[in-house]
Amino acid sequence: MLFLLPISIWFLLCMSEWYMWIDTPNSYFFIRGHNKPNLNYETTTLGDLVYVTPANSVYITPIPRKCRIITDKYGVRNSKFYDKSDIIIIGDSFALGAGNSHEDIPAVQLSNITEKQVINFSGERNYLSNMTSYERIAYMIKFNKPIASNLFVHIIHDFELLETPYDYYPNEEIKKIVDGNFVYIEKTFIERFRDFKKNIRDFSPITIISRKIKTKILTISAKLLHKLGLYNIDDKSKLYHNGRVYGFVKIPLRSNNYTIKNKKFKQITRSLELLHFIANENNSVYLPVIIPRKAIAYNKYTSDPVRINGYGHAQVLIDWLEKRDIPFVFSHPELFAAVDEEILHGGRSVYWGDDTHWAPYGIKIVMQLVANKFQEMRVF
Repeated sequence: MLFLLPISIWFLLCMSEWYMWIDTPNSYFFIRGHNKPNLNYETTTLGDLVYVTPANSVYITPIPRKCRIITDKYGVRNSKFYDKSDIIIIGDSFALGAGNSHEDIPAVQLSNITEKQVINFSGERNYLSNMTSYERIAYMIKFNKPIASNLFVHIIHDFELLETPYDYYPNEEIKKIVDGNFVYIEKTFIERFRDFKKNIRDFSPITIISRKIKTKILTISAKLLHKLGLYNIDDKSKLYHNGRVYGFVKIPLRSNNYTIKNKKFKQITRSLELLHFIANENNSVYLPVIIPRKAIAYNKYTSDPVRINGYGHAQVLIDWLEKRDIPFVFSHPELFAAVDEEILHGGRSVYWGDDTHWAPYGIKIVMQLVANKFQEMRVF
C-alpha cells in the first residue's frame, strides 16, 4: 500500500506524456512555432523578448497576436515544399519570419508581390543543418537540390557582422562544393541517436510544462520584486510609444569602430563575393539583402541611444559591395524612414515592440524592394 500512491502518480505521468506525444497541444507548447514537419495550427504568440526572457517582461509590453504556423515536410515554414521554385529565400530567423503568422512571412509576401513561387529555406532544419547559409546557397546552385532555382534572396541582418566569427572560413567550404570535392554526409546512427535524446530532453511534454511553470514563477517573482524596489534590471534600452514599452537588444559598442579588418567581415564578404561569381557562372542570380536589426532602426528614439554614424557598421559592408559591383538591396533608408513615420506620426509598426524581429509591415517594405530590384535586373 505504501508504494501504491507513487506508482499511481508515476503511471499517470507516463500516460499523460504518451498521450501528449501523440496529440501534442501545439498551440500551447509552441506558440512561436516548431520545426516539426507538416504542421498547421493557429496559436496566440508573443514576442521573444517576453516569451523567452521572463525578466524583460517586467517592463516590456507584451503584444499578443494570432499566428498561423504551417510547415512543410522538412519542418520549414512553407505551406508546401516544391522541388523547383522561382525564388528561394534563405537566411536566419528574420528570413524565416519568426514572430509572424504564415501569411506575413517574407516568402509569402514576396510571392504575393511578384506573383512568383517563393520557397523559404531558412532557419534550422535536418537537411544541410551543418552548413552556414552561404554554404547552403552554394550547394543549391551547384546541385539544384533539395530545391532547384536560379534566383536566391539572402537576407542578412547587420548584427551578423558583429557576431562571433565562424571557426573556419565558409568561402573555403564553398570552393570545395563548387570544385566537386564536397560530399554531403548523412548523420551517423550515433549522431541521429544524440539528436533523438536531445529532442526528448527539449520537447518532452512534461518537460515543457515544467519549463512553463518555472518561467511563470520567475516572471511573477521578477515583477513583484521590481514593484517593491528590490529588483532592478538593466532597462536603459527601451522606448515608450503609444502607451507601450518597446524592448531592444543592445547595440555592441564595437559597432562604432567597425572596419574591413574585422574577422567576421572578412568571412562574410569573401563568401558574398564567391557566391556572386558562382551564381553568374551558373546563370543564376544571388541577391544579398541587408536589413537593420531592430536596435539599429530605433536607436535614436530609445532611452539610451548609442552614438552611431549614419546607418552604423552596415555602411562598411554597403561600401564594400558597391566597389565590387555586386547587386544587393540595402533596406536601411526605407526602414529608418518607416520607423520615423511610426514614432513621430503614429504610423504602422515596422518591428514588433515585444520582439527582436520585424513586423509584417517591415517585411512588406523590404520584399517590395527585392521585387523592384529583380525588375531592375530584368530577371523576370
